[in-house]
Amino acid sequence: LDDPEIVDILEAAAALDLAVFVHPWTSIGEERMRAFYLPHMVGLPAETALAISRLIFGGVLDRLPRLRIAFAHGGGTFVPLLGRIDHGFAVRAEARKIITKPPSAYLPRLYFDSITHSSRLLELLCATAGSDHVMLGSDYPFDMGVEHPVEQLTGAQLTLQDLDNILFRTAERFLGLASSP
Repeated sequence: LDDPEIVDILEAAAALDLAVFVHPWTSIGEERMRAFYLPHMVGLPAETALAISRLIFGGVLDRLPRLRIAFAHGGGTFVPLLGRIDHGFAVRAEARKIITKPPSAYLPRLYFDSITHSSRLLELLCATAGSDHVMLGSDYPFDMGVEHPVEQLTGAQLTLQDLDNILFRTAERFLGLASSP
């Protein structure tokens, strides 16, 4: 997402106050994952983490402070890898080439859908990014989605405020809609 042509599109979206939702279609390493449906189970979540990382490390979020951007599949493997990504930023000069803040400092700029397929991972996502940055997702009509999106929330240890955020408040904010009382 730090490719200049893509940044031009993101810049236009920010200028027009449009929300951007990123959903992977092809994955890194797909040629090694052809068997067992692995591109969709392993590759796409890795692709999403890569997209978020390039957005951050490429300085796009610094360049576009008004950009509202969300990622499918709970951000893929980004949140579970965030500690490792922050560590890499701390110990590797090339990670600090463009940005000056650790990647985790950019979490308040990112939004995610709730498609994690794991109550514990959804809890981690809410604890790390805040439920005010997580919104209900279904991944419909894809087979890796969830048939009953609201039901997937019942197994997670979430507060009523978390549920309120995930079910509608976060989407209202992300989409720039006026919140109802």
